[in-house]
Amino acid sequence: MKYRIKLGRRASSYLRRCEEDKKRALGVLIDQIALNPYNPDLSIPMQGEFEGTRRARLGSLRILFLVDDEVHIVDVTEIGPRGDVYKGR
Repeated sequence: MKYRIKLGRRASSYLRRCEEDKKRALGVLIDQIALNPYNPDLSIPMQGEFEGTRRARLGSLRILFLVDDEVHIVDVTEIGPRGDVYKGR
């Protein structure tokens, strides 16, 4: 069953500022995550203060998201360059 995607404020703000080619590539990756958010080829679980969050990579960009299995939602909280996404928490 495909999960519904929910974009957080910071994630949607980053997407609005992206160039079209990056926006397209991020959209494809987010669609793949919606099909199987636990696919180890797409994302990995994070540890420490980010426990419960998963991370996906697209080049130097990172997508941080939470998965709610009860209602089948992937909550994308952050999208951005590697050095920036971990600072906003």
